[in-house]
Amino acid sequence: MTHRSAFPSSRSAARPNADAVDSFDSRMHEPQVSSVLVRALLDVLQRRGVATDALLGQAVDELHSEPLDRRIPLAEYQALLVRASRLSAEPALALHCGLQATESSFGLMGALVSYTHSLRHALQLVSQFHPLLLDDTRLQLSEQASSARVCCDFPRVSAAADRSLAELIVAGLVRTLRAFGCARSDIHAVCFEHTRPAHHQAYSQAFSGTERFAQAFTGVEFSQHLLDRLHLHRQPELETPLRAQAERSLERLARPSTCVERVRGLMARTCAGAHPHAYAGQGKALSMARAARTLGLSVRSLRRRLEDEGSSYRAVTQSVLQESATSLLRNPDLTLQAIAHVLGFADVSAFHKAFKRWTQLTPAEYRAAAVQALHEASSAAVRCSPASAQPAQAGAECVRASRSGFDPAAESRRSRGS
Repeated sequence: MTHRSAFPSSRSAARPNADAVDSFDSRMHEPQVSSVLVRALLDVLQRRGVATDALLGQAVDELHSEPLDRRIPLAEYQALLVRASRLSAEPALALHCGLQATESSFGLMGALVSYTHSLRHALQLVSQFHPLLLDDTRLQLSEQASSARVCCDFPRVSAAADRSLAELIVAGLVRTLRAFGCARSDIHAVCFEHTRPAHHQAYSQAFSGTERFAQAFTGVEFSQHLLDRLHLHRQPELETPLRAQAERSLERLARPSTCVERVRGLMARTCAGAHPHAYAGQGKALSMARAARTLGLSVRSLRRRLEDEGSSYRAVTQSVLQESATSLLRNPDLTLQAIAHVLGFADVSAFHKAFKRWTQLTPAEYRAAAVQALHEASSAAVRCSPASAQPAQAGAECVRASRSGFDPAAESRRSRGS
């Protein structure tokens, strides 16, 4: 039986936020996606017996060593989708990726949606936090009579790439509906704007004949009563911290930052991460080429932007190394040999020379000053105890001790000069 939609069929009705979308699309930037989606794609490829390095080459090692919130250009990701389809001889690979990739493949978003209390709330979360996965995407939920509709608008690049992205997004929506107890009969129509592809049988198998092509919108229509059904696996004690983390991630993503700040953030994560061997030779950080690629820039563009901000890649690298070194020296359990190794210096002597150039102190002198600072802070804490004879005075000393911003290097230089 042919499904007859309860919703207006015009394209303008299907895209109620057209003005907002046009304004959004006019921004001078290239849409990006999270590398989380690349991992989901690799997950499906592996289960089909395709080696991940066949898709990414040596870059697959970099993907595992880089932060989960790395972004890549959308056009690059869409090219990966098309290439992965060819490698696997599966033209509907994006469809299978949306339906079959493990929950953990979708990172924070997958976990957040899994534990929320209703489908309506899940769709609201996806609409709010979708930039964590993909820029410039709009989800619109509308309800009429006994049906609900989720329309999706996304950036367009080319016919083949757009079709793959539509398959991924819509399959992900259907996957979410099923996770919230949606039966086959509850899904009225799975709609695509593109025409029927040669591999349309894969759609029929995935959507049980509810697929519709050449439609006015891309999205899904389903039974409205499902929206407020309580989720069988809801866990508010997990949803709350996950949502807080998602809000922090979204705020960090939306926060404008200079190129220097972006490079510093990348360098700091690498230096403090689980792959200290990314550093090699006298404190030199990961290559500028790799940093540029991670930030979605060419080496030339990265160099020019840093110069425009009055800095250089070497200057940022040295600054981050210095901060990492001083932080590590405050840990008495780490030997100088271990710190030199973690920071990538050839030996302790090379680290000694670089640190003295940065601070005019040797590592040992800096550590001694840091220990002295810790001792003085502990003494101040004792004076802050309730046993103190003068509570008000003790409180003032506590504030001074906590806000003094004691600099071991500066204090050591002052003491040597006195």
